[in-house]
Amino acid sequence: MGKKKILSLILSLSVVLSISGTGCKSRKAEERVPGSDAYSCVFYDLPQKEGYEATFSRIFMAEENYCVSAIYVKYDQTTNEREEWTDIITIDAKGNTISTLEFPGNQLPSAVLPNEYAYIGVDTAQLASMDDPDPSLLENRAVFLDRKTGDVTKIVDTGFHANFIVPITDGFVIGGANDLGFYTPDGSVKKTIHTDFHIMHNQSFFEDQGHYYVVEDKDESTYIYHEVDLQTGSCRQVTDTDAVGASIDGFCGKYFFKVNGEYKVDLTTMSVAKLADWNCVDIRPQKKTLRFESRYYPLDDNHFAKSYGYRDGTTELLLFTYDPSVHVENRKKITIGGYSVYDDLALAWVVYNFNTTNDEYRVVLEDYNFQFAGESAEGMRRGKLNLMKYFGEGNTPDIFYGNYFDYEYMGRIGMVLDMQSFSGGSGEWEMSLTEPARKLMFNEEGKCYQVFASYWLNGYQGLRRHFPSGADVDLFQLQNFHEETGIPIRDGRLDVASDAVYWVIGYNYTEVWGVYDGKKKITREQLEEALTIAYEAQDTAADRTEGYGDPLAEDICLMEGCIVSDYYQYALIEKEIKEETCFLGFPSIGGSVHLAMPNCCLAISTATQYQDKCWELCQGLFSKDVQKMIAINGWIPIDQSVMDAICEAVKNPDAVTDEILKSYVYKKDPADEKVLGRFLEAVNSADKLSAYDWGLFTIVYDEVNSHYTQQRDIKQIAETLEKRLDLYAQENYQ
Repeated sequence: MGKKKILSLILSLSVVLSISGTGCKSRKAEERVPGSDAYSCVFYDLPQKEGYEATFSRIFMAEENYCVSAIYVKYDQTTNEREEWTDIITIDAKGNTISTLEFPGNQLPSAVLPNEYAYIGVDTAQLASMDDPDPSLLENRAVFLDRKTGDVTKIVDTGFHANFIVPITDGFVIGGANDLGFYTPDGSVKKTIHTDFHIMHNQSFFEDQGHYYVVEDKDESTYIYHEVDLQTGSCRQVTDTDAVGASIDGFCGKYFFKVNGEYKVDLTTMSVAKLADWNCVDIRPQKKTLRFESRYYPLDDNHFAKSYGYRDGTTELLLFTYDPSVHVENRKKITIGGYSVYDDLALAWVVYNFNTTNDEYRVVLEDYNFQFAGESAEGMRRGKLNLMKYFGEGNTPDIFYGNYFDYEYMGRIGMVLDMQSFSGGSGEWEMSLTEPARKLMFNEEGKCYQVFASYWLNGYQGLRRHFPSGADVDLFQLQNFHEETGIPIRDGRLDVASDAVYWVIGYNYTEVWGVYDGKKKITREQLEEALTIAYEAQDTAADRTEGYGDPLAEDICLMEGCIVSDYYQYALIEKEIKEETCFLGFPSIGGSVHLAMPNCCLAISTATQYQDKCWELCQGLFSKDVQKMIAINGWIPIDQSVMDAICEAVKNPDAVTDEILKSYVYKKDPADEKVLGRFLEAVNSADKLSAYDWGLFTIVYDEVNSHYTQQRDIKQIAETLEKRLDLYAQENYQ
């Protein structure tokens, strides 16, 4: 195929130059300054085109500038026609658009060279209309375009199916599943190498310190690095991701991302260097509801980017540059310690707001998953014991994070502060809370040892026709109802005997066992009855077959596990079941436990030097914007005014003017007010805050399952279970 046909059929370029900012002079890459790990950031909103939805696709460094490709799509539902355009946008270091090249179709560049854009293949829609005798050969072809004019500068036929193009010091490399082609800048082939292993499809070839490396896609858990020898054409295995400590998640060749930063592999020294520590970088979280999962992009040693693709069709880029002029290392550090601290949107907002408005203090995160995690309940229990030892060695954080700690107990023994004392008697922050949030945060004595940003409910749901009186269910009444109707309590596909016993004991252990008031609420006989119910449910469930329809709607069981997090999720459940539901929680002694799983649960350590600053940070959880952000991401807000705003938004989506809430109700139908009422009934039923207790879980699990593993009878199990739980209360709560 000739060059003109490539130009007219593949690219059909129209060049649109839109100067909205000035370029900058070529800058020398910043040298790393020991002790300085900060980055500066500019924000860039992908330009909108009326009638089109914009999607960010790729980003490259183009000398001192950024080069971004974006896909614009317009879909006509009446004609079922889809129109696509691709823009390549050049952005300077300050976030200004320098120029835009516009292409018809979905034309994603594979690489940016000093003066060219490099492409592989063609748009599939255009490919189908071509009269080339063998259009599949185009997949072996790379097309290069002038970055200023969009004109085709050269075409390279590789002889193999090409997957990627990578610029190198003296030309470029084109790679396929088992092939590497090395080319001079003018497109002349220097060397072609065929490998006996499968090369990763993307981010698989790189140059570093004069050496060439290619990555083998061995399996889903391990990648292998090979050094490429141009003289011999060989690819010598050097190491693998496991050996060098590289993460598979967020893997990008010589770069990779972990939850706490960006890293680079140095294969000459077999070491890994942290290029960006998130504790030193201010990364602003998403502003609206995401359409696509956000992700990081490595660009070079001193640049990386993050993308937010929103549900309303807009896209935002955060462009980061290593900047030794930004100093955060000398600020007083406030440490927040917990499990999975980097995965919490509310915490990310609170930390970002605090760090960008304080010059003297800086919040840093410490994730205990790195040192104190476990693969099982017993592993987590041991990890927590080691963590307590770690705290005893002087490593207590300023603020505890998450629901892996029992803050009520920690408050009673003086490990965490009563945050009610910070209100100064005014109680303003307390008055902003929803009623269930207030009940969950404050104990019967009016003390508040923890605050949190939001919650979701965990438990079981049932049909309202079976439970017309509401959502408070006693376990033994539930058993009676099962015996009357013949309907099993739970779906056998989910049945585990120890779970039912844990409903009764685990979720409400301190109250049921009377660890604080000395009044045990459960007798040995009730414990035996609970065990009997649990074993019967599991044993009868084993005879039932799978493949039936909805378990609740077809009366296959009385309860089914569920979570309650937002209106749309709740409405979808009822739509699928086609019946009215109610949230039952976990049936226990005297009624249900309606378990709230807190999001961004924080408690201030009594050991901190910065009590007032810690409280200032905790107050960020009550910010209206933070409350709205977590609500639109599927959590139940704790601020009453935000909860009211969410309800109004789902009832009247077209009337919403708030930008954050707009993205939540985008293209949604008005809420059914009866369904909304049942959702709010569930929300307001929350009466117990979850706190993981792996020691307690292990005791219940071991004892209950000894019925199967050791053929112990119910009376034996009830006796030893009671003794072990009595001892557990003495050792951990008295």
